[in-house]
Amino acid sequence: MLKKLTKYGNSHALILDKAILDLLNMQEGDLLKIKTDGTSLIITPVSEPSNGQLVSRTGEEKLRDIMQQESTKKMEKTNGEALQHYMASQEGFLAGSQEFAKLFQKYSAAIQQLPANQGLAQELNELAAKYPHDTNSQAYLEEYQEIRYKHIPELRSMDAEMKEISKKIDNHYLEFEKEYLTKQQVQLATNNMNQE
Repeated sequence: MLKKLTKYGNSHALILDKAILDLLNMQEGDLLKIKTDGTSLIITPVSEPSNGQLVSRTGEEKLRDIMQQESTKKMEKTNGEALQHYMASQEGFLAGSQEFAKLFQKYSAAIQQLPANQGLAQELNELAAKYPHDTNSQAYLEEYQEIRYKHIPELRSMDAEMKEISKKIDNHYLEFEKEYLTKQQVQLATNNMNQE
């Protein structure tokens, strides 16, 4: 088989057909050892360079490697920031969960009355009959809460405290979301300025 050298920047390249690469079990990016006996060029695939042996690379290959390394660093940094953001938001959620557990413990006596309270059960059944297909409506939910509070007054305080804990969790999450987005926006603006 005859091949022609091709100009490649300030150098020359020998283009190898896919069939030859397949035959020699070689692919793009493989490390090759090149020797000559003065009249012939001998190309041999190698797995790793010998100690002290330098690998010759084109400027384009060096640039591609540098860009790939920078891209990997940016990805690791972004993933690390995202993980920190996620963990911080989970810490807020965990703190809220612990507050909910304390709240349920505080009101456990009132909660335990729910299934045993016959008057409550009867009124809730009547309410369900009044709203057979609309148990998600605001009117149904308001009446449902008032019936609960009528039979077990402590539930009003419990519900109010639950609402406060939920607000804290939501605010905690929103603060971290806002902080995270602000960091992302600053990074994006900085990247855009550097590109200009």
